[in-house]
Amino acid sequence: MESLSPLTTPRERIGSIDAYRGLVMFLMMAEVLHLAQVARAFPESGVWQFLGYHQSHVPWLGCSLHDLIQPSFSFLVGVALPFSIASRMARGQSTQTMFGQAVTLGDPVLIPYPKISGPGLQTNAECPNTNAFTVSWWWR
Repeated sequence: MESLSPLTTPRERIGSIDAYRGLVMFLMMAEVLHLAQVARAFPESGVWQFLGYHQSHVPWLGCSLHDLIQPSFSFLVGVALPFSIASRMARGQSTQTMFGQAVTLGDPVLIPYPKISGPGLQTNAECPNTNAFTVSWWWR
C-alpha cells in the first residue's frame, strides 16, 4: 500500500510569540472577573489589592499590567508582520496584492464616522481605539 504524504508541511511556530499573545488575551478576558470590585470588598487582603490594581487602569501617574494590554498588541503586530509577509510571499502573493489588501482593509479606519454607542457623537479622531476597531470589522 502506498503511503500518502501531506500536501503541505506544518509551519513552525515561535512559542514565545504565541505565549505572549496568550498572556495578552488572558489579561483581556480577566477583565470580566471584575477583580477591582472584589478588592474593594476585601480592603485588608493584599492579594486582592494586588490583583485589583493590575486589572484596572492607573488614573494618571504610574502603570499597571492592564495599561500594557494595548501596547502589547501593537508590539505583537510589529513582531508578527515580517513573518506574515514572508509567508504570503512564499505562497506567491505579490507585493501589489498585499498592498491592495492593506489599503482596502485599512482605509475605513481613516474616515470619520459617528460613534456607534455611548453618549453624544464622537468621531474616530476623538476616540480612535474603539471606533477604529468597530469600523475595520464592519468593513470586512
